[in-house]
Amino acid sequence: MHQQTGDLLRKYFNSTIAPEEEKELFRLLRSGTDNEDLEAIIAEAWQGYEPSEEMPDNIDAQIRRKLFPKAAPVHRVHFLRRWGWVAAVILVAGAGAWFFTSRQAESGTETVQQPVIIQPGGNKAMLTLADGSTIILDSASNGYLAEQGLTRIRKTANGQLAYESAKGKAAGFNTIATPRGGQYQITLPDSSRVWLNAMSSIRFPTAFDGKERNVEINGEAYFEIVKNSKQPFIVTTGNSTIQVLGTSFNVNAYKDEEGIRTTLISGSVSVAAGNQKVILKEGQQSEVDRAGNIKIAEQVDMEAELAWKNGYFYFKGQDIEKIMRHISRWYDADIIMLAKPENKFNSKISRDVPIKELLEVFELTGKVKFIIEGKKVTITK
Repeated sequence: MHQQTGDLLRKYFNSTIAPEEEKELFRLLRSGTDNEDLEAIIAEAWQGYEPSEEMPDNIDAQIRRKLFPKAAPVHRVHFLRRWGWVAAVILVAGAGAWFFTSRQAESGTETVQQPVIIQPGGNKAMLTLADGSTIILDSASNGYLAEQGLTRIRKTANGQLAYESAKGKAAGFNTIATPRGGQYQITLPDSSRVWLNAMSSIRFPTAFDGKERNVEINGEAYFEIVKNSKQPFIVTTGNSTIQVLGTSFNVNAYKDEEGIRTTLISGSVSVAAGNQKVILKEGQQSEVDRAGNIKIAEQVDMEAELAWKNGYFYFKGQDIEKIMRHISRWYDADIIMLAKPENKFNSKISRDVPIKELLEVFELTGKVKFIIEGKKVTITK
């Protein structure tokens, strides 16, 4: 077996393979092996990865399914009821997909209903203007959407929202909120930039006309702030206040997480909660717990903290409960935990893949099993 193939397979087994590496792995497997040799190659790689444990049965099958996808015929089965129709569920052999068929007794017409497929999130958000009116941004046309005082609001060609502000008083506050399965990028009236993660919101004035530039957030947001020493930028979230002059940083303030994390990428910020106040240096992270206590972390994995902004998931030594919170927000999925594995998981994978493909990565470990039904994901092992 080629060394590169073995190295990539071992990364595949422990869920640390990058998307580009996974593409290269399957290219190597397709070009260098036939179907009969594949089992031996996978087994040899597993022996080098985890010699003391037997390889889970599903690993070989999942790799084969990705290498040699086959479309099987759909056999329709109908059951006629007194009320004229019934839905029948058929498992497509070899494809692992469910199809639903129904029949209308009166007309004799036949339809095929596809199951609900949980898709990854995208640019989705709702803008609430100062007068309370709303604009659904993902369905709005590009161009100017509204005027707020002397500020014009424009949706750009790449699907972002830009506030173009002339000097003048603010007409009020605007709020931009993303749903589960949504994200959005905003240019504020001072030209600072904000990235909103799923299930997040930001509230801000239509013009920064005071001594401070004040915004409020919920959820998670990444900021790149235009420097202005005469007008500090202040973020309020939960029981924390973050003050900056010009810097880039990430704030995670989801209510279902343990605390409010502020990660400083560049520049300097101060974080205050209650009577406490700390100043972060580049590369540091603060966490404010529910009681208002502040902790500072010196060794922060910046790649993991900013993975969401850069378009991928990066889980490093995380339990399944925390991982599923991320997945629920991005895929707009409901999570049911019938089992809670004690294992910690590592994975690096694009946020653009379908949820089924993402969950298969974790199932390859043999430590966890998922059932997908519509928008519901159940953990059974």
